[in-house]
This record gives sequence, structure tokens and C-alpha cells, in this order.
Amino acid sequence: MRHILSIYRILLVVIFLAFFTWLVYQNTVVGGRLFVVKDFCNKSDFISNLYPENRVGGVEKELGDCFQRIFVEPAYFKVKVPRTFSKAGVTVVYKNPDQLVFQLGLMKKRINPLDWNFTLRLIGNKIFDNLDWYKLEEQGIVLWQKQKQYESIYEFVNNVPVDSKTATFYYKFSKEAIRNPTKVVEWNPNTKLEYVDYIISQYTPPKTINGWHKQTVEFLAGTEYMNDHFLEFMLSSPGLTENRHKIKIKRIEIELLRPPTNIKTFISDLKGYLIRKLQK
Repeated sequence: MRHILSIYRILLVVIFLAFFTWLVYQNTVVGGRLFVVKDFCNKSDFISNLYPENRVGGVEKELGDCFQRIFVEPAYFKVKVPRTFSKAGVTVVYKNPDQLVFQLGLMKKRINPLDWNFTLRLIGNKIFDNLDWYKLEEQGIVLWQKQKQYESIYEFVNNVPVDSKTATFYYKFSKEAIRNPTKVVEWNPNTKLEYVDYIISQYTPPKTINGWHKQTVEFLAGTEYMNDHFLEFMLSSPGLTENRHKIKIKRIEIELLRPPTNIKTFISDLKGYLIRKLQK
């Protein structure tokens, strides 16, 4: 009987240590990569539903696809993270039949409750997608030319024309590159293309799969973006509310990256994890 009790105790200890090791591994993300998904058909432990309720619909299911509709912008979602990461790759699968511009923002760390500061990335721009100008793409930067003059984006940004108008969108030139500031303007949906010769933007058109658009954008996601162990995102489409349009969100994928953990950082991470647990 004593032998059975001893074996039972040893087994309990082994199970406890295995479970504790698994928890530590999950929370310290030893490999440096955490991939989480929200498909709206199932609850996610990491990614929230879209909110607030007065701007979005409940979860719907249609032809096997689950989604939420945004009908008042902006809408938000949160991502719970077990520790700090350096980068975040965010993939959004959506349908946007009517709106010209669709963008995603990551909120910076709040210093006080009224802070509302976002870093924005472009998800979709129908005007750019349908533009029939000559197009160059290099490393996530796109240059449209009404009349082809440049063979590379590098050539263009190092010789920004002084006698033609350039519109920028999600792109900034260095101060040294602009020799005639009156010829460089920020693009917006009301920009008249007949008065623009070049458009440059940090943008890749979304892919289309079975009628759904799929776009991936990247953010820096260090401590300056952490809010109580959450990353907070905003989905925005200017004019959505006034136009009475709707955008469907079917799936959100988040890939979080940081340097892999070594022995020194693992001990520090373990210490921090234990302190957080004791404080709860």
C-alpha cells in the first residue's frame, strides 16, 4: 500500500511539474513566435470580438462563413498577449464592396485614460487598386506614374521631380529628398487625379479568395504599444457611417515576434511570471 501511495505522489508531482512547465513555456513564448487566430465561428482566448456593440453587429453565419459587420466606424478589437513582443503581423479577411479606403490602427500606450493615439496601416484602397497608371512595386512600396519616367522607386525617391506633382499616402520622403515642397501633397479620397502625376504609398493590394479580401500589414509592437497586457486595434473606413455602408470581418490572424529566449532571459521571464501570479 505504501508503494502505491509513493507512486501516486510521484505521479502527481510529475503531472504538476509538467503542467507548470507547459504554463511557463506558453507564457514566456520561448521560441519567439506566437500565432493566434479569430475566425468568429469559435471563441478565441486571445482575440476579442469586434466592439462596441452600437457600431458592430453580432456574429453571423452565412454559407459556412462566420463574421461581424461594421456599420459605424471606427470599430475595435483587443489581443491579449502573455508578454512583450517587438513586431506584429496582422492579417484581416474581409468584404468591403463600397468603401474606398479601409485601414487598421494599433493604439499606442496610454499615459492617461483620454489618450487615443494610433499608428495606422492601409488595408485597402479601391482607387489605387483600379488605377491604370504604370506601376512599380518594391519592398512594400508602390509608385504609380501617369507617364512612365522612372525605372525604379529608388531612382524616383532620390530624384523627386520639381516640376510635377506627387501625392503621398502612408509614405514620407526624407526632408532632403523634397526640393520643391509645393509639388508634394498628401493624398486623400478627394484628391483630383488630373492634377497629380505620381502617387507613392506603402501599400500592397489585398488578395481575393472566394469573394473575400485578405490583407496583411505589419506593426512595431514593443512596450510603447502595450496597454495592460493587451494590444488594441482599430478598424477604420472614413465615411462608412455617413454612407450607410457595411464591412464584414471574417477572420483575424496575428503573428507576434520577439527574439528567442535564452537561459538568461528565461530565468528573468520565469521570475516575472511568478511575480505576476503571486500578485493576483
